Amino acid sequence: MKHTSRIIIPALLFAAGLMLAYGCKGQEQKKGIVTFTVGSVKVERPGLQPADLKVMDRVAEKDLIVTGAASFAVVQFSDNCVVQVQENTAFKILSADKNDRDLYVREGQVLTKLMRTGDNTATVRTPTAIAAVRGTQFSVNYRQGGTQVAVSEGKVAVRAASTDENGKAVSESREETMTAAGNTAEIIAAPGAEGKEAKPVVSVRVITELEKQTLKKIEAVPVIPDAGKKSGQELESEVKKAIGYYPNEMQDRITKLLAKDSRSIEDIRDAFGRVDEVTLYNGRVIQGAIVTRGEQFRILAPEGMVMVPEEDIKGTTEIK
Repeated sequence: MKHTSRIIIPALLFAAGLMLAYGCKGQEQKKGIVTFTVGSVKVERPGLQPADLKVMDRVAEKDLIVTGAASFAVVQFSDNCVVQVQENTAFKILSADKNDRDLYVREGQVLTKLMRTGDNTATVRTPTAIAAVRGTQFSVNYRQGGTQVAVSEGKVAVRAASTDENGKAVSESREETMTAAGNTAEIIAAPGAEGKEAKPVVSVRVITELEKQTLKKIEAVPVIPDAGKKSGQELESEVKKAIGYYPNEMQDRITKLLAKDSRSIEDIRDAFGRVDEVTLYNGRVIQGAIVTRGEQFRILAPEGMVMVPEEDIKGTTEIK
């Protein structure tokens, strides 16, 4: 009997250890890891004060990520999904299962890259829409009651919906609008009949040049294998190198050019290796180097630093 106990007890302890390890691994698979941040990035958790979100921090269900002006964060889920949370955005994680994420853009914009592996899926919600995807690159932008879902790769199934402040659907359409690469689905509440509430309506248009340029950001962001096993410095270095983010070098170039009495397009090309052409809806065309994007574009032009609201920009292109 004693001999049997000596066998059973270690076996039970070994089994318990396996179960604990599996449970911990399962919990890790339901979390995202922050691989890069710029500027003001906060996380809000139920019952806690907002805290700074840093590289290597884990984010999970019910976490709300909030970015400030000229700020953004990159969050990787498992080894098959990465999300870039743009500036002035409130982004909530509803679920972060290994192959199925449910995400909510309460305000602002997120860019998402979903690898084409197995049953890898994601759902991104806004107050007026639900976008379901499998293996694609797309952006979801929600501001002032309207949603735009721009697709650069694959397809996105979009439905009109009304969601509450936690992303839960109060009502949703059964009709899906399949939005292919090169197109943008717009969901805007159409005026209701007298005495009736307005309902969101889906329409599809060709993607704009500005949306294309924005989506190039997520195209460059790497999905890092075994990100949780790397140091913060390694994660930051990999993302920074992939997206070409070198703010100190850029600021030096900007300072030197602005210090000159005059500057030419060739001076700007030599400093940045490119010249951008920005076309406004009013017909004005600005040539220079786009320094920052977002709600306010900063363009270093021969006449100096030009500030342009994003809503005024019809398109951007790089000229030779």
